[in-house]
Amino acid sequence: MSKEEGQASVFIIALEEIKDLKKSKKGAESVIQTLREDMGSDLCAFLEQLIEKHAGNPAELKDELNLIRKQRVTQTELMKSTLCEIGELVCHDVSKQPEHKGHSVHKNDVLEILGLEEYCNEKLSMGHIKKISSQTIQSNKPSELQEVPWYFIQKLMMVHSGALKLKCKESQCAKKHKGQLEDEENVDDWPSDDTDDALVLNPLDVIVAVFMCCDHFVQQELVEKMSLCQIAVPFLLPNYNGSCYILQWALRAMRKKWHQTLEGNETSIIEKDIVTHPMLAVTFIRLGDLQRSKSAFLNILLSGTQGHHSFFIHFEMEGGDVPRKISNGLVQLSWYLPQEKENEGRLLEPMVVMNLRGDAKSLSTQVGFLSEVSSMIFVFLDNIGKEEEKVITNLSKSKSNFFLLQNTKNKIEAVRRRLGHLKSMCNIPRDNILVRGKKNDAEFVSAVWSAICKAERRYVTLEGMSDACRKMSFYIDEDYPPCKTGRENADKVFSDLNPDKIVELKGKIFPFQGLHWHEFSRIDKEYQRLKNTGKKTPLEYAKELEQKKKELRQKQLENELSPAIKMFIDALLGSTKEERLFFLHWMKFKLDSISLTILPKIREDLKHQSLKTSKKEQLLNRLSRSSLGLEHFLREIGQIYEASFYCSDPQLKKHLTKLPSAAADMLLSGFPVELIDGDVSNIPMGWVSDVLKQVQIKTHPDTRIFVLSVLGLQSTGKSTLLNTLFGLQFAVSAGRCTRGAFMQLISVDHHMKAELGCDYIMVINTEGLRAEELLSLTNNYEHDNELATLITGLSDIVLVNLSSESNSEMQDILQIIVHALIRMKEVGIKQSIYFIHHNVSDLSANVLNLSGVTQLLKQLNFLTQMAAKQENKEETYTKFSDVIHYDIKKTMKYMPGLWHSQPPMASVSSGYSEKIMVLKKENLGNIMFKNVGHASHLIANLREAIQVLQKE
Repeated sequence: MSKEEGQASVFIIALEEIKDLKKSKKGAESVIQTLREDMGSDLCAFLEQLIEKHAGNPAELKDELNLIRKQRVTQTELMKSTLCEIGELVCHDVSKQPEHKGHSVHKNDVLEILGLEEYCNEKLSMGHIKKISSQTIQSNKPSELQEVPWYFIQKLMMVHSGALKLKCKESQCAKKHKGQLEDEENVDDWPSDDTDDALVLNPLDVIVAVFMCCDHFVQQELVEKMSLCQIAVPFLLPNYNGSCYILQWALRAMRKKWHQTLEGNETSIIEKDIVTHPMLAVTFIRLGDLQRSKSAFLNILLSGTQGHHSFFIHFEMEGGDVPRKISNGLVQLSWYLPQEKENEGRLLEPMVVMNLRGDAKSLSTQVGFLSEVSSMIFVFLDNIGKEEEKVITNLSKSKSNFFLLQNTKNKIEAVRRRLGHLKSMCNIPRDNILVRGKKNDAEFVSAVWSAICKAERRYVTLEGMSDACRKMSFYIDEDYPPCKTGRENADKVFSDLNPDKIVELKGKIFPFQGLHWHEFSRIDKEYQRLKNTGKKTPLEYAKELEQKKKELRQKQLENELSPAIKMFIDALLGSTKEERLFFLHWMKFKLDSISLTILPKIREDLKHQSLKTSKKEQLLNRLSRSSLGLEHFLREIGQIYEASFYCSDPQLKKHLTKLPSAAADMLLSGFPVELIDGDVSNIPMGWVSDVLKQVQIKTHPDTRIFVLSVLGLQSTGKSTLLNTLFGLQFAVSAGRCTRGAFMQLISVDHHMKAELGCDYIMVINTEGLRAEELLSLTNNYEHDNELATLITGLSDIVLVNLSSESNSEMQDILQIIVHALIRMKEVGIKQSIYFIHHNVSDLSANVLNLSGVTQLLKQLNFLTQMAAKQENKEETYTKFSDVIHYDIKKTMKYMPGLWHSQPPMASVSSGYSEKIMVLKKENLGNIMFKNVGHASHLIANLREAIQVLQKE
């Protein structure tokens, strides 16, 4: 029984002693007054209000007290029922299956040369490739072949388009040895040949070898990075234990954007999952040797008028001329995506290009598969013999529309006669035979595009190719048992979710983060600040607010757990580690897919400038309510945990720790976990601190965590910056902007722990300051200041993202940052800061370094004086250097634009990646000079920052 229920019962019992309350009104009032005096300040505020409300009418007071008591009994029963449900979920002992072993790979010469034999069984994991090590900050070319896989992986993680330039530089020892040989043999007069086959493998062999030795999650990560670099991605791996291996899961996370042409030649931007969206699949194969490279031709075909790009490795590229050892039979994918204007003579819809590596005559299995799944097949050939005839005859019987491309410029009459014979024998339409003849590249490309545009449409999905794969006994990565279990569990969670009714269903799915949590957050802030005490003493007011907080926690527990949340918790706690990771990824894919269905339409409506303010606010509110992500599920668990912990018995509390333990596992596995709830701008402190305590328990009591965060305006590339810096997975698409703040952990290699003085780096990504959604909904900047203060208080290094386009916006964010730094300086928390200017070319950066430094420092000094005045610290802080020790020349960075050329066919600029690498090395260098705190220190800093905020 609660305190409120107990006091209500005392009043009811006392009033029941008086038989006729209407006749004995004075006696009843005397009893009520006596009880009020006896209880004094302990009397609940709610009962005090009721007594005042029914002053002079004890009968009405008694009736309402009885009604409340009955209601409280019902509420208590509901609360007990919910706690019982929670207890069943967290207390049952799940008999877990042993971890499943992935497919092992037969060793081969290439794996041995690259030093990858140890990963044939125990695959390379995300822990291997994301760990901070000497390899992750090494940007020099490899000096031996065993360094090549790591160089390739790390270049990709930094989204560097030069990741396939894998020729080893000569080691000093090799150079010396070579020099001695030249002296001895007197070969100075011979022309030099820089190619040394001992120091280079064909990049396609490296790709196949690396993918063979990576687990499913690394494969998925590498594919996503390759796509950003516009490097063709592997889809079918050959020579995989005697069969072919289909990388469907590896492609599952990929989404692509393109311009869709509407009526009146208007365009809109479309974003879709690449695995499930139906599109044309156009395959290119070759028969025999060619005078001109098929892959080089495809690069011209896919490149727009903005410049040439090498999507596919070919003979003329570095290492492309080295004989392939294990990659013949590889099928690579790249995509043609319509641009806003430059689509003349090309498709107005997306197309996947499938490129078979090697001579199709000896790859009948792959050719058979491709003929089953392709919309059309283009066959390159220079000569036609019996073997070529056989392949062409078989292709003519397939369901795919196929074309013959006679690729040589020379007029070979024998080939022409053969083509004529095949045309009549296989009933090939004349338009399906394209002869290069005297055509130059541009003319031949135009002819191929014309053939594609005119051909009969047959739309396919990459997901839909599974049936053909299984028919041919191919391995499919998504048939891996833990992957299937994860998908089945995610399907259960979504079984009753209708994407079209997310707004209506959201409150039912997540009742714990609804109105009661919003009200709790509001009261919690008021509890710390005590701004509206009125006539009450601060102590009385604080007790009243504390009671309201308790009541709100109890009301949260009157909600039933939704079926979706029950199944989510069950999958989270009842799975093996690997099954859980697959489950969380499947959850993310499904949630992103829902977002891609719902949010773009709302964002499109928001673009109309003529919208009235009221209509715009409605749309922004709808955008917020329609947003659904993995963070909502974890937030619900956090609120279930906090409410249950607040009200439950010690035995249940012991089992409840499984919830923050599961969240800690997610954090240690590389998943972002919410730090600040973006919907209420509040930190669920009990939940977050217990998650961090579990991290400490699972690692080491003295685990040292260095914190790096980013602050900046909305859409200034904060998530992209962090993802490129550390190879992370902060969301950058799916139509949703970051709300609140999210944390991710990166482990430090044991060799570098002593050097850096830390065990983990925590990276915090934040919502955009001055976000349009929040400004329109709340009409104030308070949440921006709170966010900046909290993040600054937590961080050892703060990266401030600045867009060079707007001086007024830059001043806004700098003002917020200066305020936050002053507040933290006052409580003894110090940090380093970098100002990152984006979209600045190298040439402009040189000029800005001369003039911009002085201008920015002048601006910071002025803002320091303004902020100090508002904080009543004018005498303490007169210039920016009073706030923070700062070398502005070293910590002001200029970043070039993210894209090389124009999206959607653009690759990430190598200049951007290289500047990020410089920033990464400097940040890691800074850690050595910091006194990095333990996890407990991080929790203390968080509490300190909250207290500073709440006293504002």
